[in-house]
Amino acid sequence: MLSVVTWRWKAEGYRSTYGPETVNVLKRMVRRHYPDPHQFVCVTDDPDGLDKDIRVLPLWNDFARMSHPSGPRYPSCYRRLRAFDPEIGKVFGPRFVSLDLDCVIVNNLQPL
Repeated sequence: MLSVVTWRWKAEGYRSTYGPETVNVLKRMVRRHYPDPHQFVCVTDDPDGLDKDIRVLPLWNDFARMSHPSGPRYPSCYRRLRAFDPEIGKVFGPRFVSLDLDCVIVNNLQPL
């Protein structure tokens, strides 16, 4: 089974804020365009407002203090580097895809 993983955490001072509704909409887009069995996973520090069928994983602090190379106005996305850990399959499942919250899915995802 495929795990569809997205990430949401509070980034102080960043120009964009994504609320739980953004995660819920992404989950519905995935469901609409990927009919095969899958689980939707959100790695977050704030699970409030997420749909109940979203598997929530607590955000880890690995690489949390690394700053963005373009400056402090930008969030550090280095926390996602843990997705390349050889052991991450034990957390997400053996097959996963990572999607940004601001993506728009407009076509069939079955080739995944």
